[in-house]
Amino acid sequence: TDHGLMVARLQPGGAAERAGIRGASETMIVGNYRVPVGGDIIVGIEGREVRSRAELNSAVDKFKPGDRITVAIVRGGRRMDLTLTLTEAPRR
Repeated sequence: TDHGLMVARLQPGGAAERAGIRGASETMIVGNYRVPVGGDIIVGIEGREVRSRAELNSAVDKFKPGDRITVAIVRGGRRMDLTLTLTEAPRR
């Protein structure tokens, strides 16, 4: 895909994991850095394209915990839609 955000890791037991979204499955060394690879790529929320973290946050901020949203992902070159039920973000 030419846009989207790769999921590097997930909150264990979180909404994304329960919806079936997959995080990075391995890492590669690029220069002096370990780079996660193999995760799903989020390309849309509720029919709206997502190209940056800011766009992802803006799209999700329109909803509240308990809302069900459609998340478009690319996995292994195949686009699919997953339904995710939003929960409150964990407190840090």
